[in-house]
Amino acid sequence: MISKTKELKNNIKKLGRDYQAKTDLLHNQYLGEDCYILSCGPSLNDYERDLLKDKLKNKLVFSVKTTYNIYSDISDFLFFNCCNLPPTYEKPYHYEYNDSTISIASSNFPEGTRWSPIQKYDVFFKIPLVDTSTQMNEFLSINKNFDNYLISTSFNRPVGPGIMYETVIFMAVHLGVKSINTIGWDLSLNTTKTEQYDHFYPKDSKLFNPGSMMNWEIDATTKASKELYFWLKNKNIELNILTKNSSLYSGIPRKTL
Repeated sequence: MISKTKELKNNIKKLGRDYQAKTDLLHNQYLGEDCYILSCGPSLNDYERDLLKDKLKNKLVFSVKTTYNIYSDISDFLFFNCCNLPPTYEKPYHYEYNDSTISIASSNFPEGTRWSPIQKYDVFFKIPLVDTSTQMNEFLSINKNFDNYLISTSFNRPVGPGIMYETVIFMAVHLGVKSINTIGWDLSLNTTKTEQYDHFYPKDSKLFNPGSMMNWEIDATTKASKELYFWLKNKNIELNILTKNSSLYSGIPRKTL
């Protein structure tokens, strides 16, 4: 998909900071394709890196956050938000991406507030700030109003919580894919503190602006995966998990690459 994405990125660049126009341009550009999402859970390490690259080199690939540091050469899209960014010790930016990657940034705060001021990206989505004491039903994992946030009908994003529920899955739908295949989307149950949550990288990795986790978040987002699965199924989009140790809804097919 890289060559196709490179051409699309060149057209996106011409639209400047008109993020609405850019997302409109992306609509159904990958109609009928299989999408592979590389997320940051520990099961990403179930696959040997060179093997994974070889298997996915001609596929539509989404890299979530720091997975891009490893898989930039096969990534069509990079998704990141203001949490768990690579540090800027040696470079003045968090992500350096090539002309074959379309980058989708999001944050609960205004553009550029929570990352390097020279960090580049193609599309920015503002995620709402929600008061958990009075607005719990505003979380997508609670209300499960998936249809309200199709990018084709609303540029506004929900608060998931979590980047997968806010931008990643919705962008795959927006692109017109026929299947979504996740690697590393694990969601460990019984995790209530940030320091308990495992990623594919070591716990002592130094990241910029580490994210915090609400004590109910993992349980709610895990349970919401059932409704997400059937919502996608009703749109004739397959959702598959390509790793063994995910706590997502057990009815989601587990497959191998």
